[in-house]
Amino acid sequence: MKNLKKYWWIVVIVVAALTSVAYIKVSNKKLGPSSSASPSPSVSTSPAVKKPASSGGSAQTAPKTYDQLVDEYKDRRIQFDQNCQATPNSITYKNGTKIMLDNRSAQPAKVTVGGTSYSLIGYGWQLVTLSSKTLPKELQIDCGRAVNVGKILLQALILP
Repeated sequence: MKNLKKYWWIVVIVVAALTSVAYIKVSNKKLGPSSSASPSPSVSTSPAVKKPASSGGSAQTAPKTYDQLVDEYKDRRIQFDQNCQATPNSITYKNGTKIMLDNRSAQPAKVTVGGTSYSLIGYGWQLVTLSSKTLPKELQIDCGRAVNVGKILLQALILP
C-alpha cells in the first residue's frame, strides 16, 4: 500500500510537469517570452507585446505573431543558433534602435549585450532598445558560455 501511494505521487508530479511544459510551449509560440530583464545605462528592454491602455469601449490591438515580428525586424534582428553563435556577428546601429534577439535553438540561452543579460527560452525572442550616453560605443555580445560571439557598434543618431 505504501509503494502504491509513492507511485501515485510520482505520476501526479510527472503529469503536472508535462502539462506545464506543454502550456509554456503553446504560449510562447503565440506571444514570445515576456520581458523580465532590468534595463541598464547601455541597453534597455521593452515588452515583446504592448497592450494598449483601455478606458473601456476601445478595441485592443492583437499581439504580433513571430512571423510579423521577423518581417518588421528583418534588418534589426540577431539570431542565435544551437551553438550560441550570433548572426550577424558584427553590425552597426544608431542610438535608440530597437532590435530583436532571436533564439533559434530548442535550448534556452542567456544572451548578454553590452553587459546586460537576457534569458531567451528555446525558440524564444526578446525586443531590446539599444542606447548609450557615450557614443560611439561597442557592445559585446555573449551567449551562454560562448564569449564575444558578436559585437554591435552603436553610433549617434544625427538628425537633419
